[in-house]
Amino acid sequence: MLIAILIVSSITAKTTNSKTNSFIEDNVSFSTWLWDTSEIVNNSDAIISFLVKNNVKVLHLQIDYSMNHANYRTFIRKATNNNIIVEALDGSPEWILADEPTSQNIFFDWLTSYQKATPSNEQFKGVHLDVEPYYNDQYNTNPNLIISKYQNFLLASKNSCKELNLNLGIDIPFWFNTVQYTTIYGSGNLAEWIFENIKTVSIMAYRDIATEDNGINKIIETEMSLCNKYNVNVTISVETVNIPDTPFVTFFEEGEAHMNNELNTVYLNYRTNSSFKGFAIHSLDSWEYDPLAVNR
Repeated sequence: MLIAILIVSSITAKTTNSKTNSFIEDNVSFSTWLWDTSEIVNNSDAIISFLVKNNVKVLHLQIDYSMNHANYRTFIRKATNNNIIVEALDGSPEWILADEPTSQNIFFDWLTSYQKATPSNEQFKGVHLDVEPYYNDQYNTNPNLIISKYQNFLLASKNSCKELNLNLGIDIPFWFNTVQYTTIYGSGNLAEWIFENIKTVSIMAYRDIATEDNGINKIIETEMSLCNKYNVNVTISVETVNIPDTPFVTFFEEGEAHMNNELNTVYLNYRTNSSFKGFAIHSLDSWEYDPLAVNR
């Protein structure tokens, strides 16, 4: 009886480990957001070490306009030496409504100045904008107005990135495929319009389970199919920030081990989708702080 139990346990362990390690064995890459820019001054070596350990290939780094350029250069040089791409990060719902000079213009003016004065190995290698129009106060009362401004914003940002020879990536929710619009750009499905115009996205699939009707696999199904149709590079993003009011949208309570198990299930479901380019973990500070982790 004991031998039988040991054999079953061994088989179970091997199966579980194999499943858990599939995306690790296949070297699936990760990206993440760093919102507290001061960390690149105070903890740069620890950040780089964590990113390397977790196979993070892209870091979205928020721009602090008051920070000395030298601090960015030093950090990005370290990241480059470790094969990590650093992208300039910023954005808020108000960006699409701001009067001149817009926050968007300030961002791209700063980035242009920085890039021109900086050696290649210390430059940003992309732009990542987190502008979620549905958080704007006017979205519920006049959604088409806000969507129109959002579309304007995306196309203007795309042109600015083209001038800088930088790739543009954006964050979108998993439910944009349910949003219909009628604007100066015609009528249609918002997710489809985005995928026709923006070729790098991170789908915010904020759930703490992979399967079931409200799990990650199901809620991103339509957008992943559209990404494949329009040749969009997509990362699947999950949340690790503590959100007590809606704990089902984050892995904070469950911890990293559980998150990795669920991500592996997602990976096995979408790895044959040519648009799938890895996972994005929001965000670096909460990902690093895993209250359930041992010896982190």
